[in-house]
Amino acid sequence: MNTSLEFNKAEILGDIESKIQNNNIKLPSIPEMINNINRALNDDSKSMRHISDIIQRDGPISARILRVANSPVIRGRNPITTIYDAITRIGINMIKGFAMAASLQDRFKSSNVQLSDKLHAIWSESLMLGLCSYFFVKQEKIEGLNPDTAMTAGILFFIGALPIVEYYNKHRPNKLNELDIAIDELRRHINLAILSEWGIPTEIIHACTKDSIETPAINDYGDVLILFHIYLTDKKDGFQLVHPKLDITYRDLDDFVARHRDKFEEIKKEMT
Repeated sequence: MNTSLEFNKAEILGDIESKIQNNNIKLPSIPEMINNINRALNDDSKSMRHISDIIQRDGPISARILRVANSPVIRGRNPITTIYDAITRIGINMIKGFAMAASLQDRFKSSNVQLSDKLHAIWSESLMLGLCSYFFVKQEKIEGLNPDTAMTAGILFFIGALPIVEYYNKHRPNKLNELDIAIDELRRHINLAILSEWGIPTEIIHACTKDSIETPAINDYGDVLILFHIYLTDKKDGFQLVHPKLDITYRDLDDFVARHRDKFEEIKKEMT
């Protein structure tokens, strides 16, 4: 990141928020499929088969979910042939996470080639962040944390980048060189607006808006996301600590990623 840029955080954030209020910039809406799944999950009269029917209405997303569910790193001995089978064998929360990722992928596109490449890179990092968080929480068995929730939080970590990119494309096209710092500085604020409007659980909103690790232990999903965001962004190596409050080095996470690389690559391949 080029920190030498003259970037007025309060001014830019205020302008974005003003344009959102005046409908000059639109916050992304929650994917219809996810909204319908959430409603069904909150309705005791709706069965898992009803939820599988909701997902199956979208052929392309269903196909991607089934490809992921049948990847060697997830499926059991027998092939999974329906969304209902996937839900019953893998669990609704993981399937919902994959549905969220698949639903959001098309949002991270632009007619501007430069911005389209940027958005694709952001989406790829979101997916990687979700996968790293899932396998890390599962491996470390961190008390009170669920791997599926960690994956969803990772996928949503950069949702606030969408209106920021739209703002720069429409209103500051000559300042695209400061886009990275704008996303880094403003993402949490925009995340709060979007995820609150979507009715996302508080623990995920907190994870996607937290800005620092406060204790020498991983206590919540935000700590996991910050740890891996720093690791994936800085890409350092050796025994330097990733974060000064955690006794975890870049070498530790290099080893973690190496152990799970085949799983990451397989899932990413089937999601695209």
